[in-house]
Amino acid sequence: MQKKNPVDRLNYSGNLDPVIRRICDAYKIGKLISFSVIESGYEDCNVIVNTDGGKFVAKIFSKIRSKENIARYVTIIEKAIEAGVCHPLLIKTDSDNAVYTDNEANGISLILMKFIEGKPFIELNRIPDADELKMIIEQAVRINRIDYHPSYLFDSWAIPNIKTTLEKVEKFISPEDLRLIKLAAAEYFKIPIDKLPHCFVHGDFTKTNVFKGNDGKIYILDFSVLRTLCKMTSACEDKITI
Repeated sequence: MQKKNPVDRLNYSGNLDPVIRRICDAYKIGKLISFSVIESGYEDCNVIVNTDGGKFVAKIFSKIRSKENIARYVTIIEKAIEAGVCHPLLIKTDSDNAVYTDNEANGISLILMKFIEGKPFIELNRIPDADELKMIIEQAVRINRIDYHPSYLFDSWAIPNIKTTLEKVEKFISPEDLRLIKLAAAEYFKIPIDKLPHCFVHGDFTKTNVFKGNDGKIYILDFSVLRTLCKMTSACEDKITI
C-alpha cells in the first residue's frame, strides 16, 4: 500500500510553495530559502521553513480539525509555555495572532514555531539517561501543575476509552491477545477514577514527542491530546512511555 503524503491530510491540494511564501509574509520571518515536509506524524502536516531570518516549523492543521479544536490546541501550548514547559516558541503574525489562516489555500490554518536543533528520542534510537529522565520528569511536573481545564476531546488511544476502542477492534485481535487485553481492562475498570485527585497531563510522552535539543534541553512536543486526568499518587505524575 502506498504511503500517504502528509500534505494529503490537508483541506488543500496543489503546490505548497505559494502557501509557504505567504506564511513567510504573514509572520515577517524573512525571505524564503527552502522548505521541506516532515514525513513523520499522524495528523497534521509539519513543514520546516528555512529563511534568511532563521529556521522555523509550520504546523499546518489537518482537515479533520475544527476551529474550536485548533483554538484549544494553541491555548494549551500558550499555557504550557507560560508554565515554563520547554516547547518551541510560537511566532505571532503582525496582527498578534498565533494562528494564520490562508484564504487563498482553501482556508487552511496553521501555527509557526521556532525550529529547535536536535532529535526526538525515536531518532536517537535510545532511552534517556538518568539526567535526561530527570529533565523529562521535571517537564511532566510543570505540565501537571498547569491550572487549566480544556474542553473534552475524545482520543481513541487514551486509556479511559479502552472499552469503546476495544469494542471496535476486538474482532481483529487474536484470541490470546484479546484474553490478555480483557484481563488488563478488567483491572483498570476497578480503579475508582472519579474519586481520585486530578491534574493536567500531556497524555502522550512517547519517543516521538520527547525531543533532545542540541542546547541540552528536553523539549515536549505535540499537545494534541493533553487533558485533565486522574493522578495515581499524591504527587503529580504523567504517562511516560519512553
